[in-house]
Amino acid sequence: MADSPDWRRIPAMDPVPPRDIGNDAGRRNNLRAPLGIPGLLVLRDGKCSCLVEDISRQGACVVADEELQIGDHGMLQRDGLDHFFTVHWVDEGRCGLSFDRVVPKDVILDLRYLAENYDAATEDRLRAYGREWVAGETAPSRD
Repeated sequence: MADSPDWRRIPAMDPVPPRDIGNDAGRRNNLRAPLGIPGLLVLRDGKCSCLVEDISRQGACVVADEELQIGDHGMLQRDGLDHFFTVHWVDEGRCGLSFDRVVPKDVILDLRYLAENYDAATEDRLRAYGREWVAGETAPSRD
């Protein structure tokens, strides 16, 4: 085939040298997907809102409305995500959670898609609600 490259003429690449991971050995074996979407933490003493900053297959970084402590347990919920967690670190309101089981890749992809379209979807819903309210077609608020 005339269009295919001549692989014998392409120089071999040197292997990528291992990077020094220091104290992070075993951590972050999976890439983290940035989200920035609201979530819900179900805790022993109730529920609280949170912002899911990022997520991987093994954990997440959240900013919770309530103060969490290292070792706390609960469940993180958001569209297709219902995973039990343990709090592993806390730093000025941000918390590192590790999940009890691996999050499926398709759930992370769905959450990433939701995050990318969150602002537009929220704005569309608010506009539709405003139109319904002006037309007198909305149900009374449950708040």
